[in-house]
Amino acid sequence: MRTDNVSVVLLHEYPEYAESCANLLNNQWKRSFSARIHSLNRCCKELPDSLVLLEEENGQKRVIGHSRLTRVLEDDDGCWIESVVIAEDKRNKGYGKYLMNKTEEYAKELNFSTAYLSTHDQQGFYEHLGYVYGEPVSSPLCFMSLINTLES
Repeated sequence: MRTDNVSVVLLHEYPEYAESCANLLNNQWKRSFSARIHSLNRCCKELPDSLVLLEEENGQKRVIGHSRLTRVLEDDDGCWIESVVIAEDKRNKGYGKYLMNKTEEYAKELNFSTAYLSTHDQQGFYEHLGYVYGEPVSSPLCFMSLINTLES
């Protein structure tokens, strides 16, 4: 995977990528486009916020990945990582790991020490990144988790 042509930006700072993120997310998990946009437009520095993985080719930037951070209700030191997706043509090339690393770095910048997530079909991917099964926690939307202690 080349990293000289990819970047990660925060959606609340670059809202012009909301529609592309909505399309990417809806390709993976169908939902009303307007509901998806409404959710993405709630992004802010205080969370929830989305990280957008961009690839630049020939001067054009394309959204190829997305992740979202929210707070965990029972753990002030914990964040919830959700809606992690990579464009189909970019999968299995290291972009998912790259985006997760950037998402965890951002979580550390926000002083979170633990990251939680839930997955139905990507357990192996997250275990490879150091996540382990843990007790269920409540994000605003979910109640089961894999956890990873974010180390400095």
